[in-house]
Amino acid sequence: MTRKIASLFVALTATVALLTGCGASNPITTAEPYSPSDGVRIELSDGVRFENLFFLTAETGSTVRPMGSIVNGSANPAQVTITVADVSATYDVPANEVFSLQDEGGVLDGASLTPGTNAPTTVTTAGSVTRDVPVLDGTIPPYDQFLPQN
Repeated sequence: MTRKIASLFVALTATVALLTGCGASNPITTAEPYSPSDGVRIELSDGVRFENLFFLTAETGSTVRPMGSIVNGSANPAQVTITVADVSATYDVPANEVFSLQDEGGVLDGASLTPGTNAPTTVTTAGSVTRDVPVLDGTIPPYDQFLPQN
């Protein structure tokens, strides 16, 4: 009888170790912040971040519209600059506010981007971050309504 209990205990211990080991070695990816859309999420310093940042243009050489939002979760206003293809735009984002690029961001004249690529982009506030940002062509609704006109 003692041998059966010992065998059962060993089997139970191995099962528990196996099951708990899976959770210990694999990170919980749903707990990580991510951009659930076409753009990218970029964290800057002082509570400032970009959500769903991407660029919209009809074709290479056409006017470019930045899309997404700048979120300022800090208690101070932030001045945020986007630089892509040697063209920059600066935005003033009030404290604890969300700034909509498609509604208030205007266009980037002279930034020649190719749809279907990723454009190296630098975003700056108290610090700067460079990331590849997707460039879309507006063929997907509802982005077509935001496509800038030349």
